[in-house]
Amino acid sequence: MADTQVFIQRIESDYAPDTQPRDDMDDLSQDLGAWHLNMRYSNTEPMPGLDLEARGHRGLLNSQLARLRGPIDG
Repeated sequence: MADTQVFIQRIESDYAPDTQPRDDMDDLSQDLGAWHLNMRYSNTEPMPGLDLEARGHRGLLNSQLARLRGPIDG
């Protein structure tokens, strides 16, 4: 991943239509109802940190992680 800022902006725009009230205290926090996405830039790593949470929804979590794999691997 060459440019983490572009990557985070891409993720933000991909999920923006589904986002509930958002919090930019971190670099990107999006509440998507049944699940939550949080990304932060790293001062020591070339890739941002990623946290996905979907309490009690393993299938949903796996499907969203698969959706994110494209931009991550791309």
